[in-house]
Amino acid sequence: MKDTIDKNNQWIVIELKVTRMALTLSQQEFADLVGMTIEGVKRLEKKGTEPRYRNLCNIRRAFDYLGVRCSFDDYGNICLQMRPGVLQAINEGKHRTYILNRMENFVMTNP
Repeated sequence: MKDTIDKNNQWIVIELKVTRMALTLSQQEFADLVGMTIEGVKRLEKKGTEPRYRNLCNIRRAFDYLGVRCSFDDYGNICLQMRPGVLQAINEGKHRTYILNRMENFVMTNP
């Protein structure tokens, strides 16, 4: 399965969609967060897109700051990790508010 995920950069498509959806962010909210256009996010979420290194760094930095990490194991399974603050917000029914508050304090700097 991992070979299938890596083919045509499909891994970034899956990682971006799964993590963005876990954060309950729209494509526009995510684009604003990482300094991209919505068209750029839509392109990244299509199979076969070649992402720019800077965009990948910004995406990973944003996900890390917001407390969510997506990865794949050796069998191609998706592994979604969340920091305790995110999990607590989910358990309290305040997930969206938690993420929006974190977004307000996030400052994007280019590598």
